[in-house]
Amino acid sequence: MDTGSLPGGGLYSSSAVVSRIIGQALESPLKIVYLSDFYQWLKTNALPIKRPSELMAGDIIISPSSRYIQGHVGIIGEKISEKPDFSIYSNSLDSCLFLKNWTLSRWREYFEKDLKLDVFYFRVRKTFSQQNPMEYEKKPMSSMPGLSPFLSLWNRALPSSSQFKPTTGQVP
Repeated sequence: MDTGSLPGGGLYSSSAVVSRIIGQALESPLKIVYLSDFYQWLKTNALPIKRPSELMAGDIIISPSSRYIQGHVGIIGEKISEKPDFSIYSNSLDSCLFLKNWTLSRWREYFEKDLKLDVFYFRVRKTFSQQNPMEYEKKPMSSMPGLSPFLSLWNRALPSSSQFKPTTGQVP
């Protein structure tokens, strides 16, 4: 996604871009600009994922900002190793693009270890926004459409993982 073509000329926060993508997948307008508001929305409208081993493509990763340090949010991509490690798509203000620019291991090292921010994972389901969390947990996971099909369609137009540079996290 070229965030430079969006209103504001690409100066979109990571939460504004990820919430816009979720809104498209849910077929319901959603644009949450502030990371703290998006984190609150996820806590209310998504299923928390406790362990990285439970992650799948389309899940959301978020490191909420602290009082002095800016956090970030992204969408989990394909699994890249058995650790588990995944690619992560997020907004880059430098390039004004939404790209595969992180890995789970690099995200955790940077946000969790270096910046001392928490890392949370959430699963957003289309049916979840229409019911309360208790009803959601009773439904089998396989019967609920999530962001994964949307991500796989969108992923076809993205650079391959062979173009991903783990040291910089950027795609050429």
